[in-house]
Amino acid sequence: MGWIADLLQEIPSAARYKVELERMEAENASLKADNTRLAQEVETLRRTEQERRGREAQLPQDAERILVYISQNDRAVAPQVAGALHLSAGVVEMHLEDLMESEHINASYFTNGETEYYLEQPGRRYLHAKELL
Repeated sequence: MGWIADLLQEIPSAARYKVELERMEAENASLKADNTRLAQEVETLRRTEQERRGREAQLPQDAERILVYISQNDRAVAPQVAGALHLSAGVVEMHLEDLMESEHINASYFTNGETEYYLEQPGRRYLHAKELL
């Protein structure tokens, strides 16, 4: 506890303050531990965000072409994208799923089975950063 505790022991009427001081020191130690844990969590989140941005900045060439196509043809459907870019349907579907997962694009689903894809803000931001928009 330190010098304050020693001082309090010398003053008989200060015994009631000793309990409060011990409680405050325990609370202080707990808060310091929480602060250290939170600082580590912030650093982990910062690294995760940097990694996400790094991955975002490096879309595969075909995914980038798909993103450009969707920016120019809002509400595009997968077969239309595949035909226009001369890619297989499987490759287009793979990239569309990845672009949706990274929130570059989103989709509208219809009962007739058609899924239309459209650009979202991260996609616009990506294309703008690459000077493709």
